[in-house]
Amino acid sequence: MHENLPTGRFFFSRIFLYDKHGNDMSDNALDTVRERITALDSELLTLLSERRKLTNEVAETKIKHHIPVRDQKREEQLLVRLIKEGQNIGLDPHYVTQIFHVIIEDSVLNQQAMLAERANPGSTLPLNRVAFLGDKGSYSYLATQKYFSRRPGELLEIGCQSFAEIIHKVESELSKTTLLIYLTKIMHLFLKG
Repeated sequence: MHENLPTGRFFFSRIFLYDKHGNDMSDNALDTVRERITALDSELLTLLSERRKLTNEVAETKIKHHIPVRDQKREEQLLVRLIKEGQNIGLDPHYVTQIFHVIIEDSVLNQQAMLAERANPGSTLPLNRVAFLGDKGSYSYLATQKYFSRRPGELLEIGCQSFAEIIHKVESELSKTTLLIYLTKIMHLFLKG
């Protein structure tokens, strides 16, 4: 028992939460803020969907004019501008960079998938065989999932327990269609950010 509390009485405590401006964040106020966050999350999803539609238009133009999907200079300029804009409104540059790396990668993968589909109209979808180091859930497996998620065709994942086993899989009957994924901590950094 607590020494300072009288016995035989019930005490109800209420936790008072305040934001940095001293506004009450308890109960109803907290729910109101959470509702605003939920609404913003929905708006973000809508904006991401609109962005993807626009990048599909970009892809159509690139396909029509035989322009490469990846434009490193444009990506660098975009990131520099976004980092500056983010800093001006109080966002950490690393945070902005991580978010937009994911968004840009999504755009590139989506455009590559469109290009592959256009290059092979009416063909049967290929079977992508991928040998990776580790079990499902390993960094190599996650990289395989990330890289092949938008590739046309089915994915046959071949988890290997050693590099020697990967080499054997590549040299075996799968050699013409198996991609070899060697991943180290560098891939871990790629997945993180």
